[in-house]
Amino acid sequence: MTSGLIALTVLGIFFGLLFLSVPIAVSLGLATITTMLIAGMPIDAFADIMYAGMGKNILLAIPFFIMTGLIMEKTGVSNSIIKFAKLLIGPVPGGLGIMSIAVAVFWGAISGSGPATVAALGSVLIPAMMASKYRPSFAAAIIASGSGISVVIPPSGTFIIYGVITSTSVARIYAAGMIPGILMGVCFAIFVMIYSIYNGYKGESYGTIREIFTAFKEAIWGLLTPVIILGGIYGGFFSPTESACFATVYVILIGLFVYKQVTPKDIYIVLAKSALTSASILLITASASMLSYLFTTKGIARLVSTTFLSLTDNAVLIMLIMLVILLIAGCFLDGISIVYLFVPLFYPLATQLGYDTVWFGIMVVMTTSIGMITPPVAVNLYPAARYAGCTMIEISKSVAGFVISGTIAIVIAILFPGIATWLPNLMKL
Repeated sequence: MTSGLIALTVLGIFFGLLFLSVPIAVSLGLATITTMLIAGMPIDAFADIMYAGMGKNILLAIPFFIMTGLIMEKTGVSNSIIKFAKLLIGPVPGGLGIMSIAVAVFWGAISGSGPATVAALGSVLIPAMMASKYRPSFAAAIIASGSGISVVIPPSGTFIIYGVITSTSVARIYAAGMIPGILMGVCFAIFVMIYSIYNGYKGESYGTIREIFTAFKEAIWGLLTPVIILGGIYGGFFSPTESACFATVYVILIGLFVYKQVTPKDIYIVLAKSALTSASILLITASASMLSYLFTTKGIARLVSTTFLSLTDNAVLIMLIMLVILLIAGCFLDGISIVYLFVPLFYPLATQLGYDTVWFGIMVVMTTSIGMITPPVAVNLYPAARYAGCTMIEISKSVAGFVISGTIAIVIAILFPGIATWLPNLMKL
């Protein structure tokens, strides 16, 4: 079989199985194994390839970061952080919506997961915005969109996966994600402000010094969590995996002894949820390892590079085409699946065009974050719509402005690559 025919076969089987509602991890594995058998490749290598894909020390960070986010949700500290941020925003038009974006970005630095951020904040912030006369679908769109930034702000499981696939330093890509994540948050906040001015969503008064200080004291333990995670990594005290473990222990201790909202039963439930989520990610990892092996050994990645370069030699245009493909894929796949499916194809071309590997990773992850709010998959929209009591059609209309705002942030990052590379270079990572 030719490389082109192999690529069409594996993708055709994969999307066909997805259409039949087969889980993504199973679809990926079956499509790859079936194609390898059709191509006459030996099956005795399957187990070794799958184990090699999963047997990476850095992947241990994923279940611990998942646990950290779930336990923080149980502590109820999100209420304290929301109260603190609300007192600081003041009478800005759309202040409650802007505050929601800011809190979602901060919470992303704890959980690294979009749906987890929606779950932690949606039940509090969406009703609060609705009480302030925000349209339910718009309130839900704010939380869903802001929570999508969580995969761009470290610690992000998607960054870890990208680092494993491309052998890129996770610490470096974590640092690179900070400013682009904030940029997306600013673009979303500007849209919320403009929309709020047009629709008459007013802010509230500033808190007094006493109120702000009291709220800060209540929120301080939660505010310290991302400081511990990222400070430990960049201070040279922990590796990303060790930092994830330490953060988990920290949030368990503050949940048990400071906020006293976490019980041993809660820890058991969190362990079970973390195990299930981590298992699904590792199954995708194992299946994607075989797909990557297939792409490499059969020259499919080289075929993609040749095809793109035959269309145009303009590096910026090629990058835009790749990102458009990723945006479309985001309508049907989750972020981790997109990274596993497309990065092995596009990464060699990006390096051939001279793009910085860390910068390219940031572009990919920023694009997948928009996919979290683009139907029909849109993993962030479903829980947000449920909290707001609106339909998927209503929230899909309200989220359009955020998709445009996020795309503008990506274009800015393309035009000014230093937005992603300046901080890791400054930190000499």
